[in-house]
Amino acid sequence: MDLFYIICFVLFFLPTLVFLYFTVVRKNAFEERLALFRPTHKLSQKREAYRQQVRKYSKYAKIILLVILYLPLCVLIAILIKEGYEGIGILNILSIYDDDIFVYVPILLLNYLLFYVIKRNEKAQHMLLEQMSDADFELLLKVKDSLLFTTKYNPPFVLCNDKLYIFIFFVIKEIDPTQITDLDWSYRRNGIYVEFKAPKKIIFTLPKKVLPYFLQIIEQYTDQEFYY
Repeated sequence: MDLFYIICFVLFFLPTLVFLYFTVVRKNAFEERLALFRPTHKLSQKREAYRQQVRKYSKYAKIILLVILYLPLCVLIAILIKEGYEGIGILNILSIYDDDIFVYVPILLLNYLLFYVIKRNEKAQHMLLEQMSDADFELLLKVKDSLLFTTKYNPPFVLCNDKLYIFIFFVIKEIDPTQITDLDWSYRRNGIYVEFKAPKKIIFTLPKKVLPYFLQIIEQYTDQEFYY
């Protein structure tokens, strides 16, 4: 394996391992409860309809990821076959080009990581749908309607029974909104950069149209007032 492949392997493999640890291995209290969660209550018609849309969104997201991650490998195999390797079999083709295929080890790990996050977030929404009040669910629908089509069923936060759940890529944080202090935000090209303490420092990004709903929650549970 030449230097190019070693560099590619290190650049993809090590960061992926780090994200795997913080996402899959290390869990906070909420994520530990989520891992043990099994559906126990029948959802209302509106909530079940929302859950079905979440499942459909997750399915489409997985299909798109499969195409993005594995299309280059499929193209490589197709080119090899076209060049005259039909007689020696796919496994032998891959063994001949083992240096190229070895680069896909991090991609396989990345595939597992992304699928895990999608499934975890889907399960978390199901769990919260069972537990949230009608007012919380109405807020969730308003947030959904404010998101882009591609993220409608992937909310950045969910309010449930006086707890605020922040969905960051590698973690879902359960927060007591009454403890939120030092809230600040700034506008960026890809959304709004939000920073606050609760009591630990938390940073995440919100779409512009969703910020008012987040600030309304903070105003509801604290004595803070915002102008937006």
